[in-house]
Amino acid sequence: MKSQTIDNRLTAIAFYRVSTDKQTNDRQFSDVQQYCKAYGYILLKEFQETISGASKLSQRKELCQMLEFVEANRPKYVICSELSRLARSQDAITIIKDWTSKGVCFVSLKENIRTLDESGKTNPMTDLLLSIMTALNIFELETIKYRVRSGLSKAIYENKNWSGSVPYGYRSVAKKLVVYDDEAEVIRMMFQKYADGWGTLKIATHLNRQGVKTTIGKFWRDQKIYKILSNPVYVGRRRWNDELLEQAELRIIDEQTFTVVAERLKNNGNTSDLNRKNKHNYLLTGKIRCECGQHFVGQKNEKYICKSNKYAGGCKIKQVNKDWIEAQVKQELFINYGSLLDDNKKIIDNTASLETELSEIAVKINKERSHQNYLINSISRIGEQKFNEKFDASVSYLNTLSSKNDEINKKLKASQQFSKLIAPWGMQVVSSNTVIPVIGTGELKIDKELIQAAVERIDINNESIKVNLVNGNSFNLPRVIVKRGRQPKK
Repeated sequence: MKSQTIDNRLTAIAFYRVSTDKQTNDRQFSDVQQYCKAYGYILLKEFQETISGASKLSQRKELCQMLEFVEANRPKYVICSELSRLARSQDAITIIKDWTSKGVCFVSLKENIRTLDESGKTNPMTDLLLSIMTALNIFELETIKYRVRSGLSKAIYENKNWSGSVPYGYRSVAKKLVVYDDEAEVIRMMFQKYADGWGTLKIATHLNRQGVKTTIGKFWRDQKIYKILSNPVYVGRRRWNDELLEQAELRIIDEQTFTVVAERLKNNGNTSDLNRKNKHNYLLTGKIRCECGQHFVGQKNEKYICKSNKYAGGCKIKQVNKDWIEAQVKQELFINYGSLLDDNKKIIDNTASLETELSEIAVKINKERSHQNYLINSISRIGEQKFNEKFDASVSYLNTLSSKNDEINKKLKASQQFSKLIAPWGMQVVSSNTVIPVIGTGELKIDKELIQAAVERIDINNESIKVNLVNGNSFNLPRVIVKRGRQPKK
């Protein structure tokens, strides 16, 4: 039995942009299908899209797939129920002109547009009509946007449409912001305490000790206090489009108190107690990680402390004396610098092979992306089911390659860190317990740059301190409680 040959002059595809209105969608499908039946057109494929026609072309997945299908299969007709279904922007003109130049006729039923006649020639009046209709669609879209913005602005001015997160001290009732009395009392206390000279950290600690929680039930932080103190909504002024709208019903704080607080915040010149620039040189900044997941940070009293313990309700992991832990890390690095160099040298020697492997993966990624394009162009030949299977397998393979790529890049980054530790140091044994790395007549300087390069992470709890180096080695320090004015004992 001979296979039936399809006359390419009668091939067509349909494009629908569907909405939540089932009746409108059914009308689109019916109009296009009846049109094809009347003219004897053969529908090769139908594309349905839910995203707005005003969206960017790159965001319209179904439209992009249709464009690729047209490029690969060159049907004679592309049919829409109306021009705005294709696009409400200048993209419509660009797409249609490209199709016309390739002999593909665009048909829009509502506007009675056919870009090519039966002989395949273009109609100048059709080009003019397309330009006019596209301009009208763009104008209509801008009109809709204006009406939406205008209605929204009116609602905002009248405090009838609160969008975004609701500030502490308020509740959203039917999209209208209203003062919540219980929290409003807390807000007044915050402003009064700060006006009286308290800091944001002290206020946060006070609230945590009183058992007062944030709206979502968490402990207070000084950054959160700062944001509240600097928010004009509490004095009845709401931010909207770079404006401050006066909405007296939102006022919790009087004008005088708000002005005093604003002046103090300005004079302090910082956003929070935690973010003040510390004059001390903390060598292990960013390296010490508490078992609770927070970092240890430097204190003015020469201690490292878990960030959570700056507030009441923290993890209670004990602080560490700055001078003691930094001296211990320096000593271990000094004594073990030779083995650290050897290990790092081996890793750096492997850098070339890592770079080669990275290049090979890049080639594989590009090849697989080309394969995906091939699959897209072949969908009409291999069928949708087989296409989906092959494309899903390709996506999975690309994800594997991407993970491998990230892993190698991580190793290369570590290798760059290791290179900071490589130098033509010699090792001179002074005594059985003392080894001095030297370069010429100079001595090794264990400074912050070297420590930051050599130490990957320091894990700490109340029982132990483990220092992890970037080359995979590690060493333990004794966990001691340091009393003021006394040197810790091992």
